[in-house]
Amino acid sequence: MKKEELPDIPQKPGVYQYKNSSEEIIYIGKAKQLRARVASYFTGVRTRKTLRLIHEAKTLTYIVTRNETEALILENTLINEHKPKYNIQLRENKRYSYITITQELFPRVFSTRNKRQKGEYYGPYTDAKKRYAILQAIHKAFKLRTCKTLPKTVCLQYYIGNCTGPCEGHETKEEYNKKIAYVREILRGKTSAIREKLTQEMLHASAQERYEEAARLRDSIHALETLKEKQTIIQETTHDQHVISYVKDQEEAHIAIIHVRSGIIRKKEEYTTAWQEELLDEFIREYYNVTTPPKEIILPPIEYAEAFMQAQKQQGRTVQLTHPQKGIKKELLELATQNALQIRIPKELETLQQLLHLSTPPYKIDCFDISNHGDEHIVAACVRYEQAKPQPNKYRTFIIRGQTGADDYQAMQEAVKRRYAQEDPPELIVIDGGKGQLTAAQEGLRIHGHNTPIISLAKQEEEIYVPGRTRPLQTNKNSPELLLLRKIRDATHRQAISFHRKRKRHSMTESALDHIPGIGEQRKQLLYKRFKTYQGILEATKEELQELLGEKTGQHVYTRLRLE
Repeated sequence: MKKEELPDIPQKPGVYQYKNSSEEIIYIGKAKQLRARVASYFTGVRTRKTLRLIHEAKTLTYIVTRNETEALILENTLINEHKPKYNIQLRENKRYSYITITQELFPRVFSTRNKRQKGEYYGPYTDAKKRYAILQAIHKAFKLRTCKTLPKTVCLQYYIGNCTGPCEGHETKEEYNKKIAYVREILRGKTSAIREKLTQEMLHASAQERYEEAARLRDSIHALETLKEKQTIIQETTHDQHVISYVKDQEEAHIAIIHVRSGIIRKKEEYTTAWQEELLDEFIREYYNVTTPPKEIILPPIEYAEAFMQAQKQQGRTVQLTHPQKGIKKELLELATQNALQIRIPKELETLQQLLHLSTPPYKIDCFDISNHGDEHIVAACVRYEQAKPQPNKYRTFIIRGQTGADDYQAMQEAVKRRYAQEDPPELIVIDGGKGQLTAAQEGLRIHGHNTPIISLAKQEEEIYVPGRTRPLQTNKNSPELLLLRKIRDATHRQAISFHRKRKRHSMTESALDHIPGIGEQRKQLLYKRFKTYQGILEATKEELQELLGEKTGQHVYTRLRLE
């Protein structure tokens, strides 16, 4: 990956992910300032590991968070889920601690790494010192019990003033639970009252020259201040959620979808579409037509909400559309909006729009290429790019069957026709070839009534041809739009060559083994397991084949292979 290929990254906290050519995540990192952190990979002294990472990385994605603490938690969560090759060994076992309120007659409040015990959990907390100070401040203010098993009589903690003695009835259940309710508010970030109380105690201790105690109270106050920075990455939910928001950008809209599973952000999706009224109504209809919705979708108000929920109910699913006004769900919605704001149209798509006089930037681009060897094994490949990034899960390959002879034009027409038989074309189609291939591809489109913008990129001079013009377009050989087209064309060529070689290898083994009587799939697997490759099978002795397949069958295979 080169520095100039980086997307326009904001100077905000968040998590970044490097992906290889197969869209596999190979490294996950967090940053206080995303732009500066990512740029550091391309400047200064770099380790061998960094150089290997940058060489292997092909794309970069990121998720914006509200602060560095959220980024740290999200980074660890994603590392544990995806186990990237460049940081799995160091990070996969890392776990953060929570503060829990137990479900007991007189609840306890303490720190834990495991969420096995029944109770309420707050956090996680990335700083052990701050977590300890928060607990210390809570216990000092409310004098809660710390014993694992409630005793029948008061213990030392009562006599030294650290516990109110609920075990002996020195404090009623109602009084104690009132304090627990207060603790809940504090752990949710509402710290004003206790902060004021601790401040008064700190000033009093300082006036009496009890400086060590005053310092401990000061640390407790600072710890409570950190609770204002609520961590929306984690919330206690038992169901999955999608958080959807958008921003309008002139005649377009950028939409961000945050996936939350078991209360933890897992991934982000981005979409750009033409602006229209009731945008989200239309979007969720289309999106959830091909994607199973979670139990809750958090999004701005829409007219279609009730009808959408009823339609899902008829399909046996209970889906709640939530339009939060406050609280943690409102904060998640704001986080989705922040991520939508970061979606930018890649510069090369804007220049490509201008060059080709398109009505909108070509967010989705398909590219076709043909590969053959003489008259045999003719194949085609189609590669999809979205927002100038490869989408390997949307790549397609075709075995060309409807022709005889090596006719690239006819093969191109067949591939394009089959690709869009049941699917609408993208905003732009690119053909690897010259004017002849371009004309053939147009015919393949017209069969289904499509009139999609289509161009061809000739290999020899890297020239762009468009329908209706005999001469290629004039463009700078190093312009962003041409570099992008070449990148897409080269990816398509690699896909076509790879598929062609795969078909050729399969054909070689098929002609030699699959037509030998008595050699079915099971015996074929035995041969490959023993001799590894087709060449290894050819070089096997008669005795080796008879030992594996039996005397008669081994002799038969040995003889037939030498007749091929």
